[in-house]
Formats: sequence, structure tokens, C-alpha cells
Amino acid sequence: MKAISFVLYALSASFLIFSIVFGYVGIGILSVCLFLFGLAFYTLSDLERQVAQRLTTHPHPSGARRTVPVLPIGLFVGALVGIVAGLAGGDRAFFGMALYFILFGVLFLRLSLLREKVTNLTDYLRNQSGKLA
Repeated sequence: MKAISFVLYALSASFLIFSIVFGYVGIGILSVCLFLFGLAFYTLSDLERQVAQRLTTHPHPSGARRTVPVLPIGLFVGALVGIVAGLAGGDRAFFGMALYFILFGVLFLRLSLLREKVTNLTDYLRNQSGKLA
């Protein structure tokens, strides 16, 4: 996940330089958005690392809940539709939309997986504290 954030940082920097040299404001805004996505992915990977450290000290519960992440699936489908519309219609704006949908989909997918890990860990710790009382 940190590799994605560093790729987004590099893209952001290159787009920012391109926008300053050629004076394109829209590309400058895109570079800021990519930087914010990179920051979000970096923070998320740090949180996943901290949760993984907690899970290694506490055994993983056997009855862990699994949910279907509906929002990321919808975003990935929207990105696929945007790519097809961009190819069929020749409008480049659909590719930009697809890029954002893919980034949001990956971000929300990772957040939903992290939420499940935290929920399972807190349920396990509550059960253990209930057994001690």
C-alpha cells in the first residue's frame, strides 16, 4: 500500500511541474488530488500495520465476520463503465473519472477490510475481558 502512495506522490510531483511549466490549472488540481490520495493510502497502510501488530499479539478469532464491500464494487463498476464510455465516445474526461473511481474504490476497499479487522479484534478483546471478570 505504501508503494501506491509513493507512485501517487511521484505522479503528483510530475503533474505539478507540468502544470507550472505549461500553465494548466486543471492539471495542477489533479496533482493536488493525487497527492491527497497518496497521503490517504500512506496513512491507511500505517494503520493497517498497527492493527497487524495487535493481531499478532492476540490470536485471530475463528468466527470472524465477513461482509461484502458494496461501495468499492460499485466504484469499480463505475470505473469500468467510464473506461468503456471513454473508448466508445472518445471523450478523455471519462478516463479521468475512471481514475478517480478506481482510486476511491481501492481506498474504500482497504478501509472496509481494516474496519473488519478492528471490529474482530475489539470483539475478541471484549470476549477475553468478559471471561476474566
